This record gives sequence, structure tokens and C-alpha cells, in this order.
Amino acid sequence: MGNVRQYNRQVFLVLPWPEIYVFDAERQHGYDDAVEEFERISAALPTLGYDVYLLPKVSIGARGNFIISTLRKSQVFPD
Repeated sequence: MGNVRQYNRQVFLVLPWPEIYVFDAERQHGYDDAVEEFERISAALPTLGYDVYLLPKVSIGARGNFIISTLRKSQVFPD
């Protein structure tokens, strides 16, 4: 991959979630394509030195709390 510029080690990924997946103007590929893309990205990021965190399938507020808690633990986002 050569010269990869790393901004932050923590990367948050969202699993494809079939219950809320929709096909619209912004999301123009199917669910199976989304799963394949997720698998490629989630496999590549650790090889590039990133720490990957999967967001839980919970409410938006709970996801936000998960992100903040994770960043605080790593001192990226202090109290």
C-alpha cells in the first residue's frame, strides 16, 4: 500500500444491518454488495495499523455512548 497516512488508530465500522438496510439514491448497491464491502474493509484496516471497533446494533444514542467511551479509554477524547 506504500505511503499510507494514518490520522487516528481507532476506526468505527458499522455492520451491515438487514433490518434497517434500504436501497435509495445515496445507497445504490444491494445488501450483498454491502456485506462484501464490509468484509474487505474490516480485513484491510488492521493490516494498515488501525484498531477496528464494530458498532453494536443498538440505538443511535447507545452507539454514540459506545464511541465516546471507546475514545475516552484510549485518551483520544478525554473526560
